[in-house]
Amino acid sequence: GAVMNLKTQEYICTLAECGSITEAAKRLYISQPALSMYISNVEKSMGIQLVDRSGKNLKLTYTGELYVHKARQMIELQDEFEREVNDIRAGITGRIRIGLQRKRSTTLTVNIIKNFREKYPDVELQFTLGEWASLIEKYEDKAIDILIYNDQFGIDSNDGEVLLNEKVLLTVSRTDPVIGASVYLPDMSYRWIDIHTVNGPFILSPHGASLRSDIDSFCRQNSFKIKNYTEIAHIETAMQMASEGLGICFTRESYAAQFHYIKRPIFLMVGDPILSSPLCVKYDHELLKKDYFVELLNVIKKCVESVISNNLI
Repeated sequence: GAVMNLKTQEYICTLAECGSITEAAKRLYISQPALSMYISNVEKSMGIQLVDRSGKNLKLTYTGELYVHKARQMIELQDEFEREVNDIRAGITGRIRIGLQRKRSTTLTVNIIKNFREKYPDVELQFTLGEWASLIEKYEDKAIDILIYNDQFGIDSNDGEVLLNEKVLLTVSRTDPVIGASVYLPDMSYRWIDIHTVNGPFILSPHGASLRSDIDSFCRQNSFKIKNYTEIAHIETAMQMASEGLGICFTRESYAAQFHYIKRPIFLMVGDPILSSPLCVKYDHELLKKDYFVELLNVIKKCVESVISNNLI
């Protein structure tokens, strides 16, 4: 059945095509008097004549022609709308709104769009970039369908899933003497250092950033007090400063992988167990009924993993 009801438009356009009430009534499967009455009622409600009944053959008035011209456009739009609704039902088209921390967006957004489009070119992906706290708020207000973010407590499987455990690393300049105290661990991509041998000065993310809450809880668990520090909100600036030897900053593995450095720093692991933070994806499980959503999840997983494995450290 019709998604929108354009009965009046259908009747008057059919009448215009047939040029006679008798023919139009036949084609519409209604009686001739019923159709006559219907058209008269439309004219009454509009306060203007659409049909010139004076001659032998039925003709449209100027207003009638204008009506038919617009009505045909409406019918065309209705058909288009019905086709699109059928595509949505069939799971070929749709829209997914993705929330992403701004610092992750550079590489990830492009890769997700590129890989997803190959399979579902007609599903629109909308990205909302922002800070951790505002994204969570938007997700709770249902302004985002899927949220990619770090959560130090992991995630309940009813709310989504953990994509991977992402290491939190120290960024240090290649000339920093602290590197001498770091050790090689078998099968690890980075050297490890005991945090208690690191004096700083540190460059920290401000309170409210997810990275800062990871660092604060790590310091509490390891009875380590960061005394000497400055706060820089822009993580890339903090990392460039660290690479120049202006301090030591914490960063996430995926951030480390996507920035281009003026001077390439060294990244070190800390903590026992090694400090890491689950990178999670939060979504409503109802969405898993859509094939394209399942595909999007797979694409996100692959893209996140490839960002980290491309880390040329």
